[in-house]
Amino acid sequence: MGMKNLNIFTKLLLSHTSVGLISIITLSVIFYMLLSHALIERTLDQLSSINILRKDLVETYFLNSQQNLEALQLENKFLKIYHDLDKHPTPEQQRNNEDLIDIEHLTDFYDFVNIHVFDTHHHQLYSTDQEMYPEDLLQKIDSSIVAEPLRLHIIDASTYYPDRHTLLFYYVPIIENNERLGIVLVQENFQKIQSLLLENTGMGKTGESYVVGNDYRMRSSSRFFPDSIPGLINAKTEAVLKSFQGKPGRGIVQDYRGKTVLSAYRNIEQRDLTWALMSE
Repeated sequence: MGMKNLNIFTKLLLSHTSVGLISIITLSVIFYMLLSHALIERTLDQLSSINILRKDLVETYFLNSQQNLEALQLENKFLKIYHDLDKHPTPEQQRNNEDLIDIEHLTDFYDFVNIHVFDTHHHQLYSTDQEMYPEDLLQKIDSSIVAEPLRLHIIDASTYYPDRHTLLFYYVPIIENNERLGIVLVQENFQKIQSLLLENTGMGKTGESYVVGNDYRMRSSSRFFPDSIPGLINAKTEAVLKSFQGKPGRGIVQDYRGKTVLSAYRNIEQRDLTWALMSE
């Protein structure tokens, strides 16, 4: 009788232990899933905030640069330079031109790469450096502004050069009596925009924000491939496609490396640029 009771007790103990273990395991899995989901949601909230902040910083930067150049237009600074260059075309005659000296100072002050002045036939009248742009670059820029030639544009010329380096210009028309006499081409220093994107506070060791053009090539540098030319990196991802479709959002996606990442994404709202901004 004692042996029989012992067997019943053992069976009951094993039964209750099994039920207890199953309950503990089930609850652990449920808690893990809840905590994991909460952690992912919290991280996506943080990424979305960072993505919106980066977007605002980039858009504000472009707006400020445009306003500075438009102010020079209103002062007829470029028009005066154009007429001065027309009257005094030689470098010797230009050496003491106060307006040209001002332009060189402005190039340094705003940290532009260079400023070039052309007539409407693409003849270069003046440059703050020695670089000569190829004729087809100016033709492509002309074709991109043909619908609105009398307003300032931002030109993403990254696809115009075979080396795929990121190249940005401000196209500033020189206007008199509502006619275009020439153009000023201001090359932006993209490193200033890159520095806005490289700030990784709150992004951890594997986080990055980057910009993709409408050719699905990166414009800013990759954190994971810092020595690669951005324009050689294909980033046609689900997040980029949704951004260009006007569907900002966030989620778990595959990035340009084929890795699963948490991502927040949206367009840069600038009328001349079709860029998507990713924070992952």
